[in-house]
Amino acid sequence: YTVSKNGTGQFTSVQAAIYAAGADGSSSGDEVVILDTATYEEQVTIDSSCSGLTVRSSNPKSLRKPVIR
Repeated sequence: YTVSKNGTGQFTSVQAAIYAAGADGSSSGDEVVILDTATYEEQVTIDSSCSGLTVRSSNPKSLRKPVIR
């Protein structure tokens, strides 16, 4: 599941991607990848049933990271 504010990802919000990842009741091995370095002004809630979910940036070695505030 990819996220980008400019619409190049599957979703424009982190929470929407997390909901999609957990929609089938099992997110084991699923990843939400944030493609840009934007600031996401949203509250992100991850349900306890999403225990195998990974949320990460597309470039983890970069000093510039996306921000969820």
